[in-house]
Amino acid sequence: MQTLPKKARRLASARPIAPDTVDRPALLPQDVQLKRILVPVDFSGPSIQALRIASQLAAQSEASLQIAFVAEHVVYFDEAVTFPGQNVLEEMKQKLTDLARSEVSELVPVYPHVLKGKPWTKIVELARDHAIDLIVIGTHGRTGLSHFLLGSTAEQVVRYAPCPVLVVRDQQPGPQP
Repeated sequence: MQTLPKKARRLASARPIAPDTVDRPALLPQDVQLKRILVPVDFSGPSIQALRIASQLAAQSEASLQIAFVAEHVVYFDEAVTFPGQNVLEEMKQKLTDLARSEVSELVPVYPHVLKGKPWTKIVELARDHAIDLIVIGTHGRTGLSHFLLGSTAEQVVRYAPCPVLVVRDQQPGPQP
C-alpha cells in the first residue's frame, strides 16, 4: 500500500465527503451564492449545453435564469443596416420560452430577453443592468482563421463581463492543439 506524503494526507483528510453527496456531487461549493445566472442562447449545440449546465446550477443555488438571444444587424450590399423585424423578435422570444420549458426545471424562474445589437456588448450590458452573478456561455472553440474572421463572442464576454463567466466548449471532437 502506497502512503501519501504528510502534506497530501492532511489535505485529503481536510475534505471529508458527506455520505449524501457521494452519488451526486454538488456543482458549487457551499459558500458560493448565486441569485441570477445569465445564459446567452443562439440555439447552437454549445449554447444548449450551457443552458443545461446553468439550469443545474440555478436549481442547486435557487437562482433565477436570464436567457438572452441577441439579434445582430444585417448589412446589405448597399451598406444599409437593418435589424430583424418585430415579428421575428417575438418569434425568437417564443423560441426561448419553449426552449426553457424543455431544458429547465419548473422550479427555476426563467426570464427570456431578446435584444438587438452586437451580441457581446448586449450580453455584458444585460449582466450589468440585472446584477448578474454568473454568465454561462457556449462556444464553438474556433481557432485560427475562422476565429479571426468570425471573432469570438465568448472571448469578448470573458474580457468585459462584470461577473465570473463559465465557458462551455463544443463537445464535438476536433483537432487537438
